[in-house]
Amino acid sequence: NMATHPNRHIIPTVLQADQAALTALQALGDYHPANAAFDKPALATKATALEAAQTAYVNAQNVFVDGGI
Repeated sequence: NMATHPNRHIIPTVLQADQAALTALQALGDYHPANAAFDKPALATKATALEAAQTAYVNAQNVFVDGGI
């Protein structure tokens, strides 16, 4: 449960499945969910935020490994 483990890593297979689902959803021309929090633009925004967080995480790891901390 992510609520009890807020710093838990999402395993790569789950990330890949989520990315595949988002790609498939973006291809649906008639996708109009009842909840706007799950519409295409909202999901694309969340995907962009996830990518930015992943990049920041990798950059932080690189700084740590390279002795920057």
